Amino acid sequence: LPGFLSFSYDVKFADVPNGLAALKNVPLFGILQIIGTIGVFELKFFKQEDGAEPGDVGGPQWKRYDDATKFEKLNIELNNGRLAMI
Repeated sequence: LPGFLSFSYDVKFADVPNGLAALKNVPLFGILQIIGTIGVFELKFFKQEDGAEPGDVGGPQWKRYDDATKFEKLNIELNNGRLAMI
């Protein structure tokens, strides 16, 4: 890939290996940025509201399904999980 992951540490995207080995090449500040961003999203935007169903995060701007569509999608997800266990 062209470009730099970090100009100050002279790390290019092409220098970073795949998988967990990439953590050795990413500068500490980059990893802290990733963890900090995830933390902000978890604490600020994806909070569980009182009285909401488990996993129902994101507020009214997220797409919701009617009961029939929700039941169908949950059944599909359950069947995919069962298939994955085979």
